[in-house]
Amino acid sequence: MLNSRHAARHIVTVLFFVITVVVMVPRAYGQANFTLAASAAHPSAVDPGGSSISTVAVGAINNVSSGSVALSCTVAPLETNGATCSILSSVTPPASPTLTITTTSLTPPTLYTITVTGTAGTSTLTVPVNLSVLAVTPAYTLSDTTPNPSSVHAGSAATATVTATPISGYSGSVTFSCSTISPTVTPAPVCSFNPATVTVTNSAAASSTLTISTTGPSATRLHRSTIFHALWLPLPALALIGAGLSTTSRLWKKLLGWLLLGMIVSEIMVTIGCGNSTSSSSSVTSTPKNTYKFTVSAIDQNKAAPSNGTQSISLTVN
Repeated sequence: MLNSRHAARHIVTVLFFVITVVVMVPRAYGQANFTLAASAAHPSAVDPGGSSISTVAVGAINNVSSGSVALSCTVAPLETNGATCSILSSVTPPASPTLTITTTSLTPPTLYTITVTGTAGTSTLTVPVNLSVLAVTPAYTLSDTTPNPSSVHAGSAATATVTATPISGYSGSVTFSCSTISPTVTPAPVCSFNPATVTVTNSAAASSTLTISTTGPSATRLHRSTIFHALWLPLPALALIGAGLSTTSRLWKKLLGWLLLGMIVSEIMVTIGCGNSTSSSSSVTSTPKNTYKFTVSAIDQNKAAPSNGTQSISLTVN
């Protein structure tokens, strides 16, 4: 009888040990010894070329650190030029690493799911983060630099760089122009581009050099040149008079008198013409002192303007 009771007790002890192993071991080793959570992506939707972030919270159970937690991330669906992700490879709880989601101008528009995985020992947890990449019509933007120099004297020039940048895989030929100049003056500053038309590819911007030229004071040379030519006219007359004095012929002296009179009249006419030339030459003026604003615009082969509109450039003439 005692042996039977002893055997029964032994069986109960064995069963208790088995139950303890079956129930308690999963609790000790099957459950994660850390927590993993992630905030929603901010922003939750981007255009191709944009980026988004999420804060990943890695916690310790019962405020006790479980050692380092290895982190990684994956993106689905897998697309050519699709979204990519990055996060710290390892943290020690509690920690709040940042998950960064990046796209390019060629990233296909769709809903991407980024899965963050944390691993510590035999424990692994995952958490999803969603990001929408929006469909955007291919386009280009226009930008410019400040003129160098920013102020010039009349007659000098300044240069700036104008750039067309593609969006969402845009490709095309873009032609630049200065559509308006204010205030309106005469003579006005003049814009020119080199080259006037650039080729933009789906991943590379293209630039042109904008030159703004002004008009300076012009030298008056016509007046001096004409007076100089007028002064030599009496010289032949004096030579002829000298030759006439050496003869006693009345007829010859009479001819010389008429010839001298004709030369005097010609000299008077040339002098009058010189005065008229001086007046027209001195009417040319230089670009007035002021600050001028130039509206820079562009258009492509399909008559499409930049998605961000026109740009404004200022230049001071002093």
